[in-house]
Amino acid sequence: MESDWEDIRRLAADLKRVQLTDTAQRLSERCVVELVGRLLKERRLMLIHSRDGKDILTLDQLEREIIDEVHAHGGRANLPDLQQLLNVDVCHIEAKAVDMCRSDKELTLILGQILHSSYLDRIGEDVNDRLQEAGFVNVSELCKVYDLPTDFLTEVLRERLGSLVSGRGDALDLGVVYTDAFVSRHRARIRGLFTAITRSPSGAPPLPAPRPNKNTDRQKSATPEFKVQSLFIRYSPVSHSALETPPTTTTTTTRPRAAVGTRPPPSYPPLAEVKDVLAKKFPEFDRDAIDELARELSRPLSQAYTAALQSALLVATQGEPGGAGSQRRQGRRDLQEELSASVANIRLFLRGALLFPDDVQPNLSRHLLKTLCADVGNSVFASLASDATSASSPEAAGPITAEGRLKILGKVPEDLRRPLVKLHAMMGGKSVEEFLSSLEEAAEACDLMIKKVDRKRERQLLFQHRQALLGQLGTCEDPALVLHLTATLLFQQARQAALHAPGRSVPSIVAHLHGVIPPDHHALLLRFQSLVVKLLIGQGKGAESAAAASSSAARSNQDAALGHAPEGDQSEKATAEELRSLIPSLKELVTKPRKTSGSEA
Repeated sequence: MESDWEDIRRLAADLKRVQLTDTAQRLSERCVVELVGRLLKERRLMLIHSRDGKDILTLDQLEREIIDEVHAHGGRANLPDLQQLLNVDVCHIEAKAVDMCRSDKELTLILGQILHSSYLDRIGEDVNDRLQEAGFVNVSELCKVYDLPTDFLTEVLRERLGSLVSGRGDALDLGVVYTDAFVSRHRARIRGLFTAITRSPSGAPPLPAPRPNKNTDRQKSATPEFKVQSLFIRYSPVSHSALETPPTTTTTTTRPRAAVGTRPPPSYPPLAEVKDVLAKKFPEFDRDAIDELARELSRPLSQAYTAALQSALLVATQGEPGGAGSQRRQGRRDLQEELSASVANIRLFLRGALLFPDDVQPNLSRHLLKTLCADVGNSVFASLASDATSASSPEAAGPITAEGRLKILGKVPEDLRRPLVKLHAMMGGKSVEEFLSSLEEAAEACDLMIKKVDRKRERQLLFQHRQALLGQLGTCEDPALVLHLTATLLFQQARQAALHAPGRSVPSIVAHLHGVIPPDHHALLLRFQSLVVKLLIGQGKGAESAAAASSSAARSNQDAALGHAPEGDQSEKATAEELRSLIPSLKELVTKPRKTSGSEA
């Protein structure tokens, strides 16, 4: 036993020494590539090459990246777009997407697109907003909005009926969803229509239905028996029978219990008025016949009046489709969507501005207040101006200035004036947070709802902002604007935060990127910035010297005759040529990104 333990200790010491010893021989990169290729050929490894052949990734890594891109796109991503974003052939992406959708119930593959259940829930919420506004929705029309097949969208909505979608599905037409209020509204209109067409053209009410005498005699005999047994008589059944009008108070003396009385509910039109109208229309009837006919007509007239009143109220409160009321509701809904989107973008840009030093943040905040904040604030005042003034008034047309806002404030109700005055003051302030607080207060006072933005929606907004900037950069050839767009995109790529900055803040953005992006990227950015500054300075000096061009015209003509060009023009031309040659390389910093030093750290 002792010798065995000694052998074990010796082997453990040898193993530790081997582990701590540096490897004397290492495999070259070429050998590693050949070894991996051999393992892939023998199907001992399952790896995927990137489209450019520089990277290798596993199937699990591809699945994680697909999921990340789906969430970044708001729960919906196209497979061809994933090919460009992940740099992986679309056949591998499609095969993995099929496997993912089979194993994960929250994912759906439809028409080359991956849809997450959260995206389908948002569709349900949007459709519910449309449903509550219009009363019914048609799936065939929604297919054009969401670019999805009719059968699939119908199934999505049917699964969410009663939860996210507050409505009912039509049993005969699966593509129609409606609300109970919509049915009640049309039922009231139909009832009013039939009530109108069943009346006599001369204005006389319809005659009562014939009632057999045998039924009348039975009612007369049953009423006293019920009174003796139950000690009371309900007024409503007796009033609608063929009996004479019962007394308003019915008493009993068979028991010491106090008398029980019932008073008939008021009806419209009043019974006396109905009797007067019948007496004038049918003077040949005696008084008993008039009283009997008036009692018979009392209930149907009251029901017809109630239905007509409900229909009139619905039309007055909701308006006809396509009318002024419908247009106002549509405009109000558009304003709420504009406010929600603008506030979400402002908060994203404010978050990016807060990443800069304290001496740079005020410039970025002022730029936000003068641009996006001013636009969204003026939208609120423009909406109030369209409601409080005529369309031809100067406050309701054209851009709104500070003086225009003051004129609008003088016309709004007193309960809206205080939050709107605060909003007007914050539009000329220095704090974006204070402006947003005043905007939410003013929106609440005006019954405008600003929706909150969740994390998934923020990622979608970041992606949309990046795509918009890339679209501008792709067609831009102006060196100063190319520098501005590239610096903004590099900042968003490195910090995962959007930025809305003026041109004068570009040097601050470039300085902030030092140590965040790779050194060669930053060096190219600095070189391009110095050339842009040099070109702008040269153009400024050229504009100043243009005033003195007339005095040196003779000298310029002489230099031109000798074949000499002005020294300033040669330097400016060389700078512009160098900038044009560097623009493609600068654009590649964001169109073909690689991991930054900040992300690697």
